[in-house]
Amino acid sequence: MSKNSLTITRIGKFSFTAIGDAHCGVAKPGTKQAADYEVRIKCAPVLDRRHYLIEQLDIDAYMQGIKAVEQSCEKLVIDTAYDLLELCQERNKRMQIIFIEVMIKAAPGLAWMTFRLWP
Repeated sequence: MSKNSLTITRIGKFSFTAIGDAHCGVAKPGTKQAADYEVRIKCAPVLDRRHYLIEQLDIDAYMQGIKAVEQSCEKLVIDTAYDLLELCQERNKRMQIIFIEVMIKAAPGLAWMTFRLWP
């Protein structure tokens, strides 16, 4: 693998319905929970046919697709990182990922949960 790297960082907001007693955030079960996210993907500079690592809109589309959460923030960041790894490998088969880092901060935003996946 090359010693050079590229890093894509996507930040945004999403909201989900909190389910159960151990869900991410402080919202009461059955109510909406707002959250911020940051995803960083560090890769060897191997680009797709359009000269992208990955379309950053695909990252946001994945995050916007999270509609209901029953797991803790810890489990949510872990699951999200593995799902994004699969998405990246599907979109750019030549992609050489060094790490994927997912950070989620549920409102009111007093703490971030971060997971870094080294595939």
